[in-house]
Amino acid sequence: SKISANSSVIDIGANIGDTVYRMLNSNPNLKYYCIEADDYFYGYLEKNKNLLNENLKERVILINELVGENIKGVLHKFEGGTTATLIENENGIKSKTLDQIIDEYKIKDIKLIKSDIDGYDYNALDSGMNEIKNNKPDLFFECATLYQNSYEGFVSIIKKLEKIGYKNWSILDNYGTVIFEKRKCIDVLNFLDKRKGDEFAIDVFCKEN
Repeated sequence: SKISANSSVIDIGANIGDTVYRMLNSNPNLKYYCIEADDYFYGYLEKNKNLLNENLKERVILINELVGENIKGVLHKFEGGTTATLIENENGIKSKTLDQIIDEYKIKDIKLIKSDIDGYDYNALDSGMNEIKNNKPDLFFECATLYQNSYEGFVSIIKKLEKIGYKNWSILDNYGTVIFEKRKCIDVLNFLDKRKGDEFAIDVFCKEN
């Protein structure tokens, strides 16, 4: 994804900052908004930001929020792992929509939104649909059918994105190998349809042109 200097990237599910660190190495001239809900990983994200030089520190803005529409839950970290699964619970953390966060932090000129939040990515993207519809940033998100109704959620958001103008679609497996690229939305939907009923995780990249 070619992004001009001083544009913004949003990293939903930034974890300890490993993805943003690689992006910084590729392009240190962007603004990186790193969103992480889990306090354990957020603590390491803060520590890793402090290892950056002063110029790069200014480029990285950390946000400790759960992204989504009407989600409340607790985050359960797997022992020895680097992911935290959301268990929905009325007494848990309350989410904010992506549009709310963008407005609250006054994030401008967003060119890329990356999301990796273990099965809730469709909800996070749907909660930022005002920004996505109006400005068409490139999107890179995990499609993981880990929860009940997550398959339907991903099919729904993919159809919405196609309807508002996302025409260029690529799929990668969970290890980064390209399965196909620069195809139509229907190819993604057909790919998912063949795996309906299975538990799987892939990555999807889409853009307007």
